[in-house]
Order: sequence, then structure tokens, then C-alpha cells
Amino acid sequence: MKKFIISLLFCISINFMFAFNQHPKIDSLKTELQKTASKKAKVDLFNEISYEYIYIKYDSIKPNAEKAISIAKQIKYEIGIADAQKNLAVYYYFDGNRQKSFKSINQAISVYKYKKDTAKIAKGYNNLANLYKNFGLFKESLKAYDSAIYFNTKVKSNQGLFNNHYNIGGIFLKQGDLDEALKNYNVAKEINQNLNDKGSRASVYSGFGLVYLEKGKFDSATVFLDKSLKIFKEVGRTRDAIAMANNLGDIARKKDNYLSSIRYFEEALESARAINNPRMEAVLLLNLANNYLELNDDEKALKLYQKSAKIIKGIDDFTYAAALSNIALVLQDKNPKESLRYFDKSNAVYKKMNSKPKLANNLNNKGNNQFKLGHYQDSKNTYLKAKKLLTNLNLDYLESSTFLGLSNASLALNQLDSAQTYADKAFKLAKKTQALSEKAEAAQLLYKLAKLNKNYKTSLEYLELHRQLKDSLFNQDKSRELGKLEAKLEFKNLKEQLQLERNQETVESELKLNLRRNFIIGLSIILIGTIIIIILLLILKKNQAKANQQLESYSKEIELRNNKLQKLHTQKNRLISIISHDFRQPLTNLDQILSFYLTNKISKEEFDQWLPEIKHKLDSTQNLISNLLKWAKQSINEFQLNKTTIGLHDLTNSIINDFKDIIESKKLKVINQVSTNQNIYIDKNTLELCLRNLISNAIKFCEKEDKIIITASKSVTHTRVCIEDTGIGMSKQTAEKLFDSDDIISAIGTSQEKGSGIGAVLCKSFIEENDGNIWVEYSEPNQGTKICFEVPVKTS
Repeated sequence: MKKFIISLLFCISINFMFAFNQHPKIDSLKTELQKTASKKAKVDLFNEISYEYIYIKYDSIKPNAEKAISIAKQIKYEIGIADAQKNLAVYYYFDGNRQKSFKSINQAISVYKYKKDTAKIAKGYNNLANLYKNFGLFKESLKAYDSAIYFNTKVKSNQGLFNNHYNIGGIFLKQGDLDEALKNYNVAKEINQNLNDKGSRASVYSGFGLVYLEKGKFDSATVFLDKSLKIFKEVGRTRDAIAMANNLGDIARKKDNYLSSIRYFEEALESARAINNPRMEAVLLLNLANNYLELNDDEKALKLYQKSAKIIKGIDDFTYAAALSNIALVLQDKNPKESLRYFDKSNAVYKKMNSKPKLANNLNNKGNNQFKLGHYQDSKNTYLKAKKLLTNLNLDYLESSTFLGLSNASLALNQLDSAQTYADKAFKLAKKTQALSEKAEAAQLLYKLAKLNKNYKTSLEYLELHRQLKDSLFNQDKSRELGKLEAKLEFKNLKEQLQLERNQETVESELKLNLRRNFIIGLSIILIGTIIIIILLLILKKNQAKANQQLESYSKEIELRNNKLQKLHTQKNRLISIISHDFRQPLTNLDQILSFYLTNKISKEEFDQWLPEIKHKLDSTQNLISNLLKWAKQSINEFQLNKTTIGLHDLTNSIINDFKDIIESKKLKVINQVSTNQNIYIDKNTLELCLRNLISNAIKFCEKEDKIIITASKSVTHTRVCIEDTGIGMSKQTAEKLFDSDDIISAIGTSQEKGSGIGAVLCKSFIEENDGNIWVEYSEPNQGTKICFEVPVKTS
């Protein structure tokens, strides 16, 4: 079963607003404040300044609101006090003080009602509804919005009605009712046509983008969210621009564009910290952690999730629950019992908020955890709760996962009829949503059930379908892994480049500082005399020369690093190009043969004749994948050496035996002349990789009935291993470049065997990691080849 990471999107609330403003004009308001002598005007100006700080820095809201209250009390200006209380409600919300936030907004509404100011009553209820929504109290929030709509209709406030319908759309979006969300966003869109306001239009775009995102239509979502981001930046709404960058970062992660996603989140995180917005910071940390979790850096992901949970607790229950859910996912394999505890804590929050999609998603993950622990009845009960929550929500993808879990649990409990029913439903939904992974798992379940029911014809049909789907998933998974690998390499290169640039900036700063310091010292001591001045000038010159020399050294280092990074980048692109080609051909051939067999274009006897060739192709592809993963680990410094003393004779025999079929098909004579007591001191993975690649290459470039001889010898300082063949050999130019990573050579064998060229480069890299050397001893066209490598003996 698949794990479902919870990411968080910002649905822009039109929070605590009088109206949309193009850009905060705090300086001009402060200038006007200095000019006016009217205390009532001062109160209104302090309230306006307090409100403007909502978009910039929330901790500046409070001092301005308190100044407004102080002056308003002197002149008994009750509306001015109420406006300040409304702004303080925003401050207390951002500060995480729920009680004071509700108290302040209710005090403001009471004054507005007493003064019978209908327009301000409407705005007060809109703000109250926003507070309820942000604290996860959706039922109370919808009731407050209804009151706001009633009063806005009375005063014919299009801006107020726009705010209300837009924010109601956000509630339905969080509850998973996408039709109701879209309905309210469309009402807001109609109202906005009469407003002619850019900020309102950007909010509508963001709403449509989030609906498309929830539906999994990433391209459409990106178009709307990108439009929204540009407008929010244009009108100076930093907080909302951060929210859109977060949402675009989440889409980039879901499309496996991890580097772009991390950049979105880190830039947004910097902006959120600049405006001192802890809620946004926590959401961005959580979404940034999702990237590291998918890049298999569980430790970093867990630290970010924990940091997010610590910041957001007591501020935003929805985000807090998401952080707890993702912590549970990280712990699922390492500490299943602790993981269940976090799932239960998160579920309690989602249940209180009536967030059915998130709760169902969480229950699916919990059920999967219980299944792994062997608690099959508990697992089934958990999945049944998820199934009940998803009724009538039309979330087919999530529902297919629930039915798969129910089928697996029922099968484990030997409840075959239930397992069949749930598997059929899961298969139908997976087919509808084109979810290959779920469809493959459902097909496998249906195969098992048909086999248990002795319906062998149906069983074979589902088995073949499962195999076809797994082949498709294999291609997808390999592309995804290559994407992750590329993101890791690019991210690593980027960090190294940034570090080098920082080093250069540090040296340049030190140079400037030295020049400034020495110049000041020189001026101070001029009065002492000409002799001291000359000494100081010499010191200055020496320091400058030293700094210049250090700067030159760093510049050379930067140039070397850049060349190395460029070389690695070129090598990576070349390898990926070769690999994508070499993956595609054998898999395409296999797909064609299976298609011919399944459509009866070839007989079983003909298919059986192809089986050895199919196995050979798959073995070759598997070897290529193995080489690729080893190259990837070595490239990003994840390969760890573990040198040990190894018996060379038996290991050589074992590897020769792996190539038994191809050796027999070519009628080759492979002779292991390594002594039975011959040992070698080397990392075992390195030895296996090198022997396998060198023997494989010898077989590949031998004609029928050729000979291959493996020998080993030991001197005082080194152990040497040689692989010699009587095959087709190679030119002097090819031999010289065989182990050169700058010019990877891909060649065709005598029986049209394909190769990527990565094996030879890996052999050289790994042998050198073991302090050894590898070389072509001799090779002539049509005269055979001898390749040797040696590593130091173990020192006492």
C-alpha cells in the first residue's frame, strides 16, 4: 500500500479586511498623522496604520491599535475603540492567543451593533467567521458568514459580499466539497466584475487553482496560481504572494520537480520570516520536509516536521494535525507503535474539524500500519471508518486506496467474499482514475482470489494484466528515480557552488577590511615620522599581497570546482541519454513479444523459444540498473568502503556461474586459474562489481568457441587479478579511452549485446577508491584483450 504524504495549501482568506488596497501606504499615513490636530482623525489614522501592518509585520499591529484606543478613550470615540479591537483580534490570532482574539472581535461587534453601524457589523462578522475558519471551527464559521452576507446585502456592499463568498469557498475546499467550493468562487467572480479590483481577481484565480489542484489537474492549477502570484506581487500583498509560492512549490513536488519545489519553499520561507508570520513558516517547513522525505532523507524530513509542529501548535489546528500525520508516516517503518500514537493524535484534530478527506487519508495510512503489524481486524475496522467518511465525496483516487486496504485485510482474515467485492470496487475506481499502482495491486488481489476460488482462466488473465501493469510501473519508477537522482546531484552542485561563492565573498570582504584598517592605522601614525610611515607602507604592501595571493588561490579552487561540476554534469547527461536508450529497447522488445503471445500471434512453443532471450535481456537490464545505482551512490558520496579479506577463487566461480547460459550459448571456454587459497584485501562490493563487469565484457566481445582465462598473483605489496580473452579485441585508441569518464564508450557485442559503457568507468572509480589501479595490459583487433587490476595487500 502507498503512503499518502499530507501537504498543505494556502487558501487565501480575505482576512480581517475593510477593503482591498493596492499597497500599504504607511509613510504617507504617518505624515498625515503628524499634520493633523484632530484627535478623532488621529484615532482613525492609527487604526489605518495598524490595519496596513497586517500585510507587512503583524507585531506592529498592536502598538498602533493601543495608541488608537488610548486617544479614543479620551474623547469617548467608541467606534474608534471598536475598530482598534478588530485589528487587535488579528494580532492575537497571529500571536496564537485564541481567547483574546475572539474576545476582541466580539467586543468590536457589540459596539457596532450598539451604534447600529450596519456596514461595520458586516465586516465584524466576516472577521469573526475568518477566525472560526482558521481555528478549524467550520460550522460556526459558516453561521458567521451568513450573518455577514445578511448585513452586506442590506448596505449593498459588493466588496463585502465578495469577501464572504470567497471565504466560504475556502471552507468547502478544506472539507473536500469541491462542487460547493467552485460554486462560491464563481459567485465571487461575478461580483468581482463590478469591483474592477486586481487583488480580488487574484484571489479568485487562487481559488480556481486550488480546486484544480485538489482534482489532480496540475497544469490547469499552475496556470491560475501563477497568474495569482504575479498579481499579488504587483499589488504588494506579500503574505498572499508567499501563499501562492507555497502552492506552486507543492505542485512542483507532485510533478517530481524537486529542485524547483525546494526553491519555491525556501524563497517563501525567507519572506514569511521577514514578515514574522509563524503560521506561514510552519506550513512552509512542513511542505519543504515533504521534498526531503520523497528524496529519502528521512532524518532531515523528520526534523522539519517536528519544527513545524512545535511552531504551529495552538495557532492552527489544521497545520498541526498535518505535521503530526507526516511524523507518523516517517516513523511507520522505524517505530510502528509510536507511529500509531501520532496518527491517533492527528485523527482527533481532524475529527474535531470535520475535515473528512484528511481524516480518511489519515485512516488509510493508519490501517496500512496496522496491517503491517499483523493486526488485520483492527486494520479492516480502520479502513471501514475511512470508507464511511468518503461516502458521496467523489474522491475516487482516495477511495480506491481504501477499498484496496479493505480487500487486503479481508483476504488476510480469510473473508473471501468481502475481499472479492472490495477488490472489484478498487479495480474499477483505479481504472477510472488511471492510477497504475492501485490498478496493479487490485489486479494482483483479483488474481489471488480467482486462484483461491479455482477459477484458473480468470486467475491467469489477472496475472497477465498485473505483469503488464508492473512493467509500465517499472518504466515510471525508473524515470522517477532518475528524476530524484538528477535533483540530488543538481541540489548538491548548487550548494557547493553557493559555498564557493561565499568563500570568495569572505576573502574579498577580508581584503577590503584589511585595506581599510591599514589605511586608518597609517593616517593615525603619520605624525610619528617618516620612518614609521615607510614601515607601515611595507606592512600594507605585504598584507595586500597576501590577501591577493589568498584570493587568487580561492579563484583557482573555484575554477577547479566549476570544471569538476561541469564534468560531472556532462557525464551525468551522457549516462542518462545512454541509459534511457538501453532501458527502452529490451522493455519494448519484451512488450512486443508478450503482446504477440497474449493476442495469439505466436504459439506457446514459439514463446518458449524466446524465453532464454527474454531472460538474457532482463539480466542485461538488471545489470545496467545495478551499475547505475552504484554510480549514483559514488557520485553523491554515499558509497561506503568496507575492506575485508576475500577468497578470490570461489567468488570468481560464483560469478562465472551467473553467466552460464550465455557462456553455453556462445560455446565459450572459461577457465578459472585462480588458486583455491588465493585471497585479496578489498571491499567486497567493489570486487564483485569489477569481476562481474570485466567477465561480462569478455563474454560480450568473444566469438563462438573463444577462450577466457582468469588469473591472480600476489607480490609483496599488491594482489593482481587479470581477465584475458581471445575475442575481437579493440583498437589502441579505444583501449586508451576505455576507463576515461570524460569519454564513456558504448559498444555492441559479437551477438549484438548492448552496453552503456558505465561499467568500465565504475571499475576504475571503485578500484581507485580501494587505492588500486586498473589498466588494459594489451589489446589488438582480432587478437583478444587482457585487462588487469591490482590493490594493496593488507598491512599488519
